[in-house]
Amino acid sequence: LLKYAGIESGGVTFAGLTPAGKTTALQVAASVWGHGGDPGAYGEVAYCRSWSMTPTALESVAASHNDSLLCLDELGKADRSTYSRMVYLISGGSGKPRGLPDGEMRALRSWRVFILSSGELSSADKIAESGTKAKGGQLLRLLDIRVPESGIFSHGQDANAADTLKRVCAQFYGTAGPAFIAGLIDGLDATQIHEKISRAVQLHAENLTPANATPETKRAIKKFALVKIGGLVAAGAGVLPFQMATVQSSIQSVLSAWLLDRQGDSSDSERALSDLRGFLLANRARMMYADENASHVPAKLIGYVHRRDGSIGNEPDLILLTNEGLREAVTGHDSRMVLCELDRRGLLKKSQGYKYRAHIESVGQQIWLYAIRPGIFDVGHEPES
Repeated sequence: LLKYAGIESGGVTFAGLTPAGKTTALQVAASVWGHGGDPGAYGEVAYCRSWSMTPTALESVAASHNDSLLCLDELGKADRSTYSRMVYLISGGSGKPRGLPDGEMRALRSWRVFILSSGELSSADKIAESGTKAKGGQLLRLLDIRVPESGIFSHGQDANAADTLKRVCAQFYGTAGPAFIAGLIDGLDATQIHEKISRAVQLHAENLTPANATPETKRAIKKFALVKIGGLVAAGAGVLPFQMATVQSSIQSVLSAWLLDRQGDSSDSERALSDLRGFLLANRARMMYADENASHVPAKLIGYVHRRDGSIGNEPDLILLTNEGLREAVTGHDSRMVLCELDRRGLLKKSQGYKYRAHIESVGQQIWLYAIRPGIFDVGHEPES
């Protein structure tokens, strides 16, 4: 479906504490195409794979799952130093060019896969382990779906339902996938399938998208629309024993869970300003008042606070950051992008003729600083729409 919809590789990560049924969900999905047994018990026979691999190995695994589903379990085992790069690699659809000993180039590996991932950590949390911030592009490639504490299989059915699924996935598998393909084709040629799927993605994405959604949210919802189409085709062909309404309500339920996660519904600039606000609140002790000649300068000084004239309780008029202080405050983000966004929102005071900095008198001398207005502390606390 990715090919006919014109959507890049990517997918979702089920994140939550064990036990929550995440691995079982991957096994059920894997059984559509191959052996659904637990990868820990069946090893290479199992269709599921573990995140515990190098980027080069991931290229090989992704290529072997081209135009199909790729299940990756145990996100916590991924190498924290390379995981961020692996997300871009797997969604990019092609491997790294490599040469042969004779100087010729190896054949470039390529793929187009839909990823179903799971782990106790979310994709964003895994990226944060390396000390960097998750970019919006990364969050769009692997959408974090946080599983509730009650788990995936806790909807009033038999408590042994998950165990039963784990057992039968290793006995019956590889049947639903070909049946789905037959139901999808149903006498259509490639051009007709492309027109059918692309129209359906546009229609369902529009129906699923809430009002005032960000461009990033609209882009991500296309993946939910694609999953919905797959479910409807499978139900219509008798591959899934569900009514159409069940498929639709299921997709809406998972989409709602994703939208409730603020990190999944905010832009890079919004996350950057939220991080900046948090840094300023947490590091107030590393700033001096601009109008005082302090005998003691805080260790690792990052800037100054300019008090509002006539204020009570030292109310700030400006937060003044040094160049080094700003870089530390927005670690993991493009500082020029952050300054541009502050300026766009009217949160930056500038001297005439200068793009971002202000010539400020602090501790008895004129110095160049980044002057941020106190409205920064309202970022992330706007009224909910």
